Amino acid sequence: MEKVKIDAIENMAEAARLELECLRTEREEENTALLTGRAAVEVEMEVLSQLRRDMEQQLQIFMSNKMEISFERKRIEELRKETESENQGIACLQYEQEVEKKALSMARISSVSSFQELGSKQRPLHPSEAFTLLCSSNSWFTSHEMRGTKREFNPKNKYCSSKPFNSNHGSSSPFLHLGL
Repeated sequence: MEKVKIDAIENMAEAARLELECLRTEREEENTALLTGRAAVEVEMEVLSQLRRDMEQQLQIFMSNKMEISFERKRIEELRKETESENQGIACLQYEQEVEKKALSMARISSVSSFQELGSKQRPLHPSEAFTLLCSSNSWFTSHEMRGTKREFNPKNKYCSSKPFNSNHGSSSPFLHLGL
């Protein structure tokens, strides 16, 4: 009986030892799985960290491009305004050139007619003299229009201050009867 008890105890000890070995093996497998999982998580964290750095770099590039585009838009708008102002100045100068051409034409006609009236005793008037004479004697030209021939274009003004000569001007133009 003692032998049976000893055998039973040995069997129980062997079973406990086997169970302990089994638990130890399971624990080692769980530790290995945890280490593998931890390594996978660390790799994923590194990948996510790299993606984050890439996204931050792309965001910086995007913001830089956005600022550059904004700057270029402002520059283009300023150039557009400057071009518009220059175009208005050109239009005003072209208008004034036409006015001066018409005035010179009138002065030449006036000079020729005054020369014909005076005969060959006096020299014909120079066009600038005829223009001055015409402007001072003709009530159609006002002092404002005389100033308009000498004024320079101011780019801050949106429109040219002098008005084109036409039949709706309020008084008849001296150029209309000439067909100019």
